[in-house]
Amino acid sequence: MKNLEEFNSVYKNKLAFIIASGPSINDYDLSPLKNYVTFAVNSGYVAFPDADFFVSDDWAIAEWSYYFDDLKNNKKTVPLLYEDKLPTFFDDRAVFFRHRKGGHITDRYVHNSYDEHICQSTTSVGSAIHIAHIMGCSPIVLLGVDCTLKNGFRYFWEHGNKYKTPYKRGARRSFAKLVFKGKETDIDLFGILKYWNEASSFMNKLQIYNASVDSVVESFPKKSLQEILNEHGNRSK
Repeated sequence: MKNLEEFNSVYKNKLAFIIASGPSINDYDLSPLKNYVTFAVNSGYVAFPDADFFVSDDWAIAEWSYYFDDLKNNKKTVPLLYEDKLPTFFDDRAVFFRHRKGGHITDRYVHNSYDEHICQSTTSVGSAIHIAHIMGCSPIVLLGVDCTLKNGFRYFWEHGNKYKTPYKRGARRSFAKLVFKGKETDIDLFGILKYWNEASSFMNKLQIYNASVDSVVESFPKKSLQEILNEHGNRSK
């Protein structure tokens, strides 16, 4: 099986975007991202099927149509998958990684060395950040990392008809709703927000920007997508 070792430092100092699934994704024109290194995380792939990489360490995504149907039939995007959790439908396209406990961010990945695995995280975006770093990407820009709801919904594809709505083979989970800093969220997203607060202590050596318009995540400096493209637009792949 392929693993992440072959990707160490392949995009040295290249601007990278990590595309998550929060409602603010609908506020962006994502077309300029095709010129840069891109990572679609879980259903973020629905918004950007031209992504260079798909990242997940969540076993539940195997039940979603964007994984077993759309991604399966898209030869452009390379699936980067947590080895112990996810089945592969991708022949020799899939690239596997392993996790380890602890938050320290290593500068390379070694498949058979536990201390140089991808750091375990509460969200697949955390894995995507570490993967982007071992590939050499800098800066790393987060899109759709909101940790809030919009009109009671947590995913961008639940709002309007801009993107195709994925479907799930099993029943969808629901979470208790709550309010944080005047914005609606749910108990699951609140747990992810707690992770981001902790992650700021071990991700502070990385240059990470949060371009998510409605995000309550304050662990990283915020900049607009256009501002980042204007400042770092020459770091295309």
